[in-house]
Amino acid sequence: MFKYKEIIITLAAITALSLPVLVLAQTNTAGTIASDAPGNLTELVNRIIRIFNVLVPVLILITGAIFMSGFIWYLRAGGNEEKLKEGRMRIYMGFIGLFILFSFWGLANILVKSIFK
Repeated sequence: MFKYKEIIITLAAITALSLPVLVLAQTNTAGTIASDAPGNLTELVNRIIRIFNVLVPVLILITGAIFMSGFIWYLRAGGNEEKLKEGRMRIYMGFIGLFILFSFWGLANILVKSIFK
């Protein structure tokens, strides 16, 4: 019974976190990826940036859901040492994933702005 509640809570958290992505999906920010080959390096970099601007928020959403599910596991452990350990592991992995994604995104933006703009 508790397993289903955890799944429902996790799905509700993912749904709540993904609503902004669905709203942003109404605008065409990705462009046409399957169009002609880029003519120069700047067009290629701009195309890669558009792909990352769509991909990175989705990855942040996934790692944020892992992070939040870790808190749910930790709070619902009820003193069970294995569930506490699993919750801590999910929190750590989610935090590390978020840190890596934000660091990568920030460094990529700094490089692109300093080289191509």
